[in-house]
Amino acid sequence: MALAHHRRGRRSGTVTNTLSTEFTPEIGAPIACLWILRLLSRGGAQMMRKISDHTALVQHLGVPVQAAPDEDPDAEADNEPLAPDLTPSLIRRLLHSAEADAASHTLPEPLASNISALTKELGLDHTAAQVLAFCVLLANDSQLEECFCAVGDLSDNRALSILEHLLGVPVLQLRSTVAHQSPLHRSGLLRMDHNNHFMNSKFDLLTTEFAARMVHHPMAPIEVLRGLIHLAPAGLLQSTDYAHITADLQVLEPYLQHALDVQRSGVNAFIYGPPGIGKTQLTRLLGVQMPCPVYEVACEDTDGDPIDGERRLRAWQVAQIFLKGQRALLVFDEAEDVFNNGGGLFSGPSTAIQRKGWMNQRLESSPVPTVWLSNSGSPDAAFTRRFDMVFELASPPRAQRRALLADAAGALLGAPALERLAGIEVLAPAVVERAARVVHTVASTLTPAQHEPALLRLIDQTLSAQGHGTLRQLHNHRPSEHYDPALINTDQDPQRLLQGLARAGSARLCLYGAPGTGKTAFAQWLAEQLERPLLVKRASDLLSKWVGQAEKNIAEAFDSAQRDNAVLLIDEVDSFLRDRRGAKASWEVTQVNEMLTQMEQFEGLFIASTNLMDGFDPAALRRFDLKLRFDPLRPEQALTLLQSHCTAQSWALPDSALATLSQLPQLTPGDFVAAMRQHRFAPLADTQALLKLLQAECALKEDTGRRIGFV
Repeated sequence: MALAHHRRGRRSGTVTNTLSTEFTPEIGAPIACLWILRLLSRGGAQMMRKISDHTALVQHLGVPVQAAPDEDPDAEADNEPLAPDLTPSLIRRLLHSAEADAASHTLPEPLASNISALTKELGLDHTAAQVLAFCVLLANDSQLEECFCAVGDLSDNRALSILEHLLGVPVLQLRSTVAHQSPLHRSGLLRMDHNNHFMNSKFDLLTTEFAARMVHHPMAPIEVLRGLIHLAPAGLLQSTDYAHITADLQVLEPYLQHALDVQRSGVNAFIYGPPGIGKTQLTRLLGVQMPCPVYEVACEDTDGDPIDGERRLRAWQVAQIFLKGQRALLVFDEAEDVFNNGGGLFSGPSTAIQRKGWMNQRLESSPVPTVWLSNSGSPDAAFTRRFDMVFELASPPRAQRRALLADAAGALLGAPALERLAGIEVLAPAVVERAARVVHTVASTLTPAQHEPALLRLIDQTLSAQGHGTLRQLHNHRPSEHYDPALINTDQDPQRLLQGLARAGSARLCLYGAPGTGKTAFAQWLAEQLERPLLVKRASDLLSKWVGQAEKNIAEAFDSAQRDNAVLLIDEVDSFLRDRRGAKASWEVTQVNEMLTQMEQFEGLFIASTNLMDGFDPAALRRFDLKLRFDPLRPEQALTLLQSHCTAQSWALPDSALATLSQLPQLTPGDFVAAMRQHRFAPLADTQALLKLLQAECALKEDTGRRIGFV
């Protein structure tokens, strides 16, 4: 093959050309030059004009070039050669010479050996090997790529026709080689992108890193997975940390064990739960207990850039081929990348939905068992029924959360703070662990007394950023130090009610009445006396802008309370129990239905509180075992509460106090709380000042013109 090397003569205005039988483009593949000449001969004069300005490409083809005129002979480094006019006759002559030597133009090493090993491993035929080798060279040889840029847009038919001309393979055979059911396509290494119109993108390789390694480094076939699949590190949790899902693990672990023993195909499990709850750690624990290596599909490439769902799915597909027959478990974390449809205005269907038939087939035939992990719920029903197991990894019970938090940050937290954090269900152990790592790192710059506040501040900021609210909002406070159940004005004896609840263990109570009458504090007192945790949910915690999400939130609240043996308090319950006969939207009905269903099935202590009983659904009223009305304080109760505050502040109690309080029929415990909050930043001088403030609070209520919350 007549190809040229060139060297520039010193202080010369011309380029000295010598013909050689070797061609050394970027990757060292003479076959690439042959493909370029074939492409130019097909493209004709128009294409030759397009590339005539690309001097480096022209030089590689062996075409003599002329140096640009140089006014200063000593500045030879600045001289740029002038590209010649390419003519069809010149290209034909070069191509004729190249074709005469075409048989010797083999793939360069190590590409040739890598292609050979891959085709043997994957069972690819000679045509598939040719197509794969062509695409790898196209991705690495800039001169070949430059030439195809001059070709411009290509339809599928035209691209295959050009490939036929370059490789000498009939179009029908090429079409079969890149078809969706072909071994090459199923391997995931190469796919034909019908939506792309440029040659270097139309034939889409698995990754650019894979293409680069193929031409630069000898590699075993399994190394195709480098950067896409990695061996999971050692886990950090023990089986005791998952005691709350023992029933699920008693099925999942032996089932996966059996699948590995008999090499069963189509084994998939789907585990979902909030971020940081321990899903990934669970799969690493499974690997230890079975035992077998656990391989995780990467979420980002070697440069740290995220890998999209389609590319990750292809990585999983390739891993299925190369790990087939091995005793291994695959883990696909962030499975929503594949299964979840976009939620934005311009978002389209998910990767799995776009390839629904193909995805179903892969789930049913994949040789390596896979555990799919997701932060959201299970996917489309067509996919869900193809998973052998689907279960939620929910927050562990309070005692277990306390143990996890103690392991993660026990040295930084006092007992009260640890207990406070253990009561926050949405606080993932991973959040505490990461915050503790930060504080431990900077501990030497802080005093010991600053360790706990620093840790709590980091946790607080993370929870707020996640949309859960602050620690203050999430923590279920104990009743006020001034709380006394004798100071609630209701028609039930609190102590007798407490004794009855302790015997029964379960009940459905509705606490109703004006704001500030002590409904929430009473629920807190009951939970404390029963020595059970209190789970508080407000309307803002349960309602959602997404259709159906509020119903899920309601169900999760009841499930969580059941797991923790907690007293469940839903404040502002009137938001969910409005009369369905007045509903204007279907979701208003479904929310009420869900609340009623959960109330009916719940086997614990459920307390609902509301300021308004008007408009309740009749079915809801029937489901409450007890409807407990809270009225404002009676004068003698108000006097007792006033006396406790005066004693705390060392104020004298005037003789006229009872008469003053008797004129405040709407006075509630909440009014005392509001007044003492004001006292913190606008100190009150004495009891008379406090009484004036209580009178002002009641005057505001009188302006409403009606009493609230009574029926």
